[in-house]
Order: sequence, then C-alpha cells, then structure tokens
Amino acid sequence: MKIRTAHAAAILCILLLSVSSASAQSWGHKGRFGGSVAGSFSRHGNTTSGHSTWTGRNGKTATGNSTVTQKGNQYTGNGSLTGPNGKTVTDSGTVTRNGNQYTGNGSVTGPNGKSVNASGQGTAGNGAASGQGSVTGPNGKTVTGSGQATAGNGTLNGQGSVTGPNGNTAGGSISATQGSATITGDTGQSRTVGWQPR
Repeated sequence: MKIRTAHAAAILCILLLSVSSASAQSWGHKGRFGGSVAGSFSRHGNTTSGHSTWTGRNGKTATGNSTVTQKGNQYTGNGSLTGPNGKTVTDSGTVTRNGNQYTGNGSVTGPNGKSVNASGQGTAGNGAASGQGSVTGPNGKTVTGSGQATAGNGTLNGQGSVTGPNGNTAGGSISATQGSATITGDTGQSRTVGWQPR
C-alpha cells in the first residue's frame, strides 16, 4: 500500500468507525443486513471513481457510487447510495491539504430533501492518520467523533469513537489485510467485508 493511499484509507476508516458501532450492533442483534459487500475502484487522471454493492440475506441490494477529484491541494468528492426501495441518498464534500494537515466539510442529503452537515480536521503522513469531526443533523443536534489509523504493507488498522448529542459514547475498530476487512463495534459484534489495498 502506498503511503498516499493511507490518507484516503484513514479518512474512510474514520467514516466507517462513525457507523460501525451502530451497524455492528444492528446487524448482530437484529440481522437487518448480515449480507455481503463487493466493490471496485478505478483512477483516471486526477479522478478516482468507486462502485459498491451491498447484498442482504434476503437478496435485496443497495448500490453506491462515488468520485473524488484532486486539484492542487484540494480534493472534491460526491457520491450516492440507492437502496432496494429505489430511494437515494447523496453526499458531497471538500478536503483541503496543507502539508500533513487536512480540513474538510461536506453534506449528506436524504431522499426527503433534508440534509446533515459535517466538518472535520486531521493529520496524515508516513502511513498514519488521525482526525476528529462533527456532524449536525437537520434538527440542529450534533454528533462528534474521532479516530486514528495506520496503513502499510497491505494492512490497515484503526479505531475511533462517536459521542451523540445526549453525551453517550460508542466506539469501534477496523482491521484489514489483503482481501478482507473486519469492522467491530464496542459490543464485540463484528462484520467482515471484502477489501483490496490500492
């Protein structure tokens, strides 16, 4: 794994961690998804594109697409996720790099037109990254989170935590090697998905 990939991997890791505890618990206790994930990425010039498909135990699928474009020290991305009911969630954001410092902001808009806004900052370099950020929903309530990750030689390891507007905190971790990644919530529930370092 090239060091520059650690930056993107760490950002992805932190995003995954912010969902991992809730996802792992719901998958483990209620079996809402419990299926498989497959994805691919390609790079053309300064733009990286990705496509993923989630298939549940009931055979229903959700598909996601994303693009990230680099221009100088700025990365601009957008994506979408369409569920089995045909409804789509979209997101967009910008990350600016200054040396090994990163700052970013973005938004996610649901099929009902309501949006949540996110902002964050972090550092990345030499195969390691850490960051913190916040997400504010349409009701004005805010969730904060932080995480850190290391990457190199085809592996990725990280951990993080999220604190809700009520003050409750949940954490999670991710451990990935060639071919697979395991995301674990703080209850011990986990899921393994396909993962390929680039």
